Amino acid sequence: MYVSVQNEVFDFSKEIEQFSKKLNNVGALVTFTGIVRGKKIRNSRFYVHRTLSRDD
Repeated sequence: MYVSVQNEVFDFSKEIEQFSKKLNNVGALVTFTGIVRGKKIRNSRFYVHRTLSRDD
């Protein structure tokens, strides 16, 4: 599982393109977008990418 925390604008198409270039035999890419709120991280977006191979 790949998790990234970003405070800048998220370019979904660019992120997926770069992420998929690193992978072989990808069957599906599932993305979750949420909001993290806390004392140190205020209103930061986080993205979780789960890659499923064809063997999963």
